[in-house]
Amino acid sequence: DVNEGCKTIMDSLAQIHSLTDLTLDFTDSEMLNVEGANNVAQLVDHFSSTLTILVLNFTYCKKITDTGLQTLGKVVSHCSLLTHLNFDFSYIDVSDSGVDFIMDGISALHNLTILHLHFTNSLEDKSVKNILNTVKVFSGLTQSSLLLNNPSTSDLHVVDLTHIVRNLTRLQDLSIGWWCKSDDGGCQITEAISSLSSLSRLQIDFECSAFTDITMKSISKMLRSHITLSYLDLNFYL
Repeated sequence: DVNEGCKTIMDSLAQIHSLTDLTLDFTDSEMLNVEGANNVAQLVDHFSSTLTILVLNFTYCKKITDTGLQTLGKVVSHCSLLTHLNFDFSYIDVSDSGVDFIMDGISALHNLTILHLHFTNSLEDKSVKNILNTVKVFSGLTQSSLLLNNPSTSDLHVVDLTHIVRNLTRLQDLSIGWWCKSDDGGCQITEAISSLSSLSRLQIDFECSAFTDITMKSISKMLRSHITLSYLDLNFYL
C-alpha cells in the first residue's frame, strides 16, 4: 500500500531535527490518497519552524481530495520561514474549495522570493481568479512559474495576469503556461513580459489554436527587448 509506505518513510524522515530544504515528488502515484496527503502534511508541519524550501509534486495523484488539500494548506501557512515554494497539482481534479485551501495557506507566507504553481487541469473561473489574486501580493518574487494550461483561463483573466507580471519588477526567472483564445490575450501577455528589465530566463507554454502572425510579431518584439536572456524555451501547442 503506497499510503502505508508513505507513512513509514515520513516517520523515518521525522527523526531529522532541523531540515531546511524538503522535496517530495509523488508524480504518477495514482494510489496516493487523502491518507497519504495527511502523512505528507504531518511531516511538513514537523519541520514548519525550519523549512525555507518546500517542493511538493502531486502530478497525477488523482485520489487526493479537498480534505487532503485543506490539511496541506493549513500546515504550509505555519512555515513562516519559507522563501521557496513549489506546488504541482497537474492533472488532478481540484475543486474551488481545494484551490481556496491551498491559496489560503500560501497567502500567510511573507518571505517568498520563489513561487511555482502548476494547475494544468480544468479549473472553474473562481479558482483561476483566486490563484491570480494570491500571486498578486508577492511583488518581491525573483523567480516564478505559473502554469495554468486549461480551457477555463480566458482573455478576461489576462488583465489580471498581465497586472501581476508588470508588478514583478525583480523577476529574473519566469515560466508561464496559458491557454490563449485570441491574439489579444497573447499580445497582452508578451507586452507585459517586455516590461521586465531584470529577466534572464524565460519559458512560455501557449495553448494557442487561435494565434495568427499578430501574436508572433508581438513575441518577436518582446524577444528584441530581452537580448540579454541566458535561457529561453518557447512552446506553442496549436
